[in-house]
Amino acid sequence: MDLLSTAPDEKDNLNAMDVKHLNGDIEYKDVTFGYEGKGTVLSNINFNVKRGETIALVGPSEDRTRNT
Repeated sequence: MDLLSTAPDEKDNLNAMDVKHLNGDIEYKDVTFGYEGKGTVLSNINFNVKRGETIALVGPSEDRTRNT
């Protein structure tokens, strides 16, 4: 199965807005992200995405702190 053909687990919010009208850079300031029950994985990060630029945040897909 191709990863790109996999349906996402999360659905768009019913009130989500179409962002095709955006016409500039995107700036993230002091963004913190985590998973429920797993704790924070990103803390107070800052970055800019220039118009037309593609970025990716990558990391391990498993909890590497566990002994298997």
